[in-house]
Amino acid sequence: MGFLSVAVEPRWVLSARLEQHFAEPAVAQAWHWLRAWLDIQLWQDGIGVVPDRHNDYEPVRIEPDSLRKAKELLIWAFGRLAHSDCDWLDLEVFLRDFWQATHEAHTGFYWERYTWNPDFAMARSKRDFAAGPDRSLAFWLDGAGAWAANAVMVTFVMLGLVQRGEWEGEQKCPCFRLTDLGRQVFGMPETEAEDRQDAAPFLTVQPNHEVLAYMDAADARRICTLARFARHGKANTGPVQTFSLSRESVYPALEKGMTVAEIRAFLVEHGRTDLPANVAHALMEWSGKRESLVLRNGVTLGLLAEAAEAAELPTPGELLGEHCVVMTKSSEQTATKDFPGWAVLDHHAELPKTWSVDELGRLQASGDDAVSCMRLAYLADQTADGWLISAKSITRARQQGFTTDRMLAWLSTHLVHATPALLVTAIRNWTGRASAFAGKVHLLQLTRGSDCDAIRGSDVFRPLLAGHIPPCWFIVQDDKAGEVKRLLLRLGFRIDASFQLASPDEGRSSRAGMERLSKTTRRKRRSYPNDARIQP
Repeated sequence: MGFLSVAVEPRWVLSARLEQHFAEPAVAQAWHWLRAWLDIQLWQDGIGVVPDRHNDYEPVRIEPDSLRKAKELLIWAFGRLAHSDCDWLDLEVFLRDFWQATHEAHTGFYWERYTWNPDFAMARSKRDFAAGPDRSLAFWLDGAGAWAANAVMVTFVMLGLVQRGEWEGEQKCPCFRLTDLGRQVFGMPETEAEDRQDAAPFLTVQPNHEVLAYMDAADARRICTLARFARHGKANTGPVQTFSLSRESVYPALEKGMTVAEIRAFLVEHGRTDLPANVAHALMEWSGKRESLVLRNGVTLGLLAEAAEAAELPTPGELLGEHCVVMTKSSEQTATKDFPGWAVLDHHAELPKTWSVDELGRLQASGDDAVSCMRLAYLADQTADGWLISAKSITRARQQGFTTDRMLAWLSTHLVHATPALLVTAIRNWTGRASAFAGKVHLLQLTRGSDCDAIRGSDVFRPLLAGHIPPCWFIVQDDKAGEVKRLLLRLGFRIDASFQLASPDEGRSSRAGMERLSKTTRRKRRSYPNDARIQP
């Protein structure tokens, strides 16, 4: 996109690029943000980046290429809006028109309901439509259409390109319109951008270390600078946003090159009131404490159960707190010899493989190194029979910030064998549940490929069937089984309650070796050249 301000590995902000970006006119900045949204591969509108969704085992996997294509089409549709006289638009009506214009070019991609659900009327009654365009549109509104709704009503709104609203009537429904900025961005280059710079003071620093930022008087560059050393409070849509100054918010800014003098100068220059004396003193105190920090590496630490044990150590050390001692640097072998009975862990060595687990998550662990014990406590719960990885333990670990891939990597690191595939599936389901149907359905099986093609293309059978399972199975509507049987008999089929496991093509090539399963017995299959089977 010609502009990059954020590096992904390691995660940091390239300040020079960001300063350059925020120095541009507002419409140019918005254009860059829109391009970034278009190019980011694993962004789920309404949530954010979802790296767990890009793997073959994720049941609601995001396909980056398909998502990119859908984004391009949506931007194309908004480009048409920017050059029209449309004002407020009904969201569902807009998405219907969008589907009508683009559905032949769409590529499907999974989209699960972790985002805002627009709850379209047509999507609620999707199964009531007969097979055809209306049914396809209803299912699209309930799937990829929900993505488009979140892109319009969440992402575009946060970028300042769209204003959202709600129709008032018998039934409320969401609506939107382009802002002046959005009309300029989506309408480029035919409409000209306005470059407005406002340098008026925009913040008030209070004695309780809160900073009130008046967003209508600030440009993005100054807000970005403020956010480097102040933490944003509760999000709201009003013109006044609350930030807070603390040691935890100021330290990262100091680590990335800012100075206390620069922070203080910024607050004084852009403040509507004088900087409170206690806030200025706190900034100097936090900076002094940071400068007094000492970073040590390559050291040997002794962790004590009781503070009194420090006096009994075979070698002297520097006491850090009550339970930690900095010892003379030594190797793992020397430490094991000098401290018999102690657990010795070399953090530079490869972690030992001491776990074994079965498909149902029952885990056995030996060894007592601190890293594996800590990870085990995150992943599993201790029971009378050992450790157990369960939905409860995985959900707890996820809430503490560990991703699914991170947890599976831990298992791979510590297990003496490969992680059971069934357990991998369970862990992924516990962090993003996949759907599975286990109810009763009526199935229709045909033994000839030509019969399958005829049924699949038949206008008579279309309203009676709920789906097709290639190559030879059809799902019959629950209340249409009797009608399907009567129609098959009328067409000359023989109805049989048993089924065969092979496909029609396999039946032609190896008919003599096939077997036929019935409800009561398993016997050799006989060839019926023109038969159909319905299995409840």
